[in-house]
Amino acid sequence: MREVFCDWLDVTYAKGEALDGVRAFLSEFCDEVEWSREDSTQYAFRHGVETGSVRIERSRTVERVSASGASLARIRAIGVLGEYLGLLGDAPHNVTRLDATCDVPTANPGRVIRSHYRATRDGLAFGRKALKTSKLWSPGIDGLDTGTVWHGYGSDAKVKAKVYDKGHQMLERYAAVVPPAVRYELTFRREVGASLRDAYQPAPIFWHHASPLGLKRPSGVPEWSPGAIGCVFPRREAPTAYERALRAVERLPLLDLARLAREVGPEGVAVIQRHLGKQLQQILDDLPENGT
Repeated sequence: MREVFCDWLDVTYAKGEALDGVRAFLSEFCDEVEWSREDSTQYAFRHGVETGSVRIERSRTVERVSASGASLARIRAIGVLGEYLGLLGDAPHNVTRLDATCDVPTANPGRVIRSHYRATRDGLAFGRKALKTSKLWSPGIDGLDTGTVWHGYGSDAKVKAKVYDKGHQMLERYAAVVPPAVRYELTFRREVGASLRDAYQPAPIFWHHASPLGLKRPSGVPEWSPGAIGCVFPRREAPTAYERALRAVERLPLLDLARLAREVGPEGVAVIQRHLGKQLQQILDDLPENGT
C-alpha cells in the first residue's frame, strides 16, 4: 500500500493555553532555535537536504503551532511523532490546516502531470463547487513540460489539492536526485474536521477525499470520520543518557565542519577530529564527579 504522510500541520489554541510541553519538546529535538521574540518562536529541523521549521505564533486572541513538511519528516524519522502530537493535544485545540500527501512512483512523472492537467483544466470538485485549476511548467529532464498543478490555489476551499513532479522539484530546489514520483497533496481546512489522529494516521482522510484526483482507494484503508474523541498517541519512555548524548551529537553542525575540513585540505578532517577530542576531554576534566 502506498504510504500517506502528514506534510503540514497547524494547530490553534486560545491565547494563554499552556504549551510548555510543546516548547520543551521542540527545544530538545530541533537543530536550532532560529529566532525567538515576544510574538513568535521558530525552531529549525533538517531532514536530508531539506530544512523545515515549527513555529509558535501568538496574536491577541490565539496561539498557533505550525509545522512544515520537512520538520514533520524529521520528527517521524527519529520516532517521536506520537509524543509530539500527544503534547499538542494536551490543551483544547483546533486543527486548522492539515496536508496529507502520497507519492506515486512512475517512470515519467512529467507525462502524468501533463495528462492530469488536460483532464482537469476546466476545474476539479471535491464538493459541489469546482475549484479553479492552475499550473506552473518548466522543462523536465526529457525537455518536455513538467511541474505543478493546483486545484483551488489561493481560495478558501475546505479541501484543496496540489499535484507535482517531486523529483523535478528536488532537483531544481536542492540539486538533489530522488526516485521519480508524482506527489499528490491534499490540504484540509478546519471546516473538514481533521484531527490530530489524522496527522498520525493520514491514510483514511486522504483516501476519503482523493478520488477526484483519479486515484483509486486501496483495499484495507479504514473508513474516515471527522474528529477523534479519546485518541491516544504512543509516548516514549524517558531517554537514556546514551540517547541524550546521541541527540546532542546530531544537533552539532557536522555538515558545516565537514565542508570546512575539506577546504583545509587532506589533513583537515584529522585536525578537526583531534581538536574536538581535546575539547571534549577538557570539558570532561572540568566537570565535577556527578557530571552536572
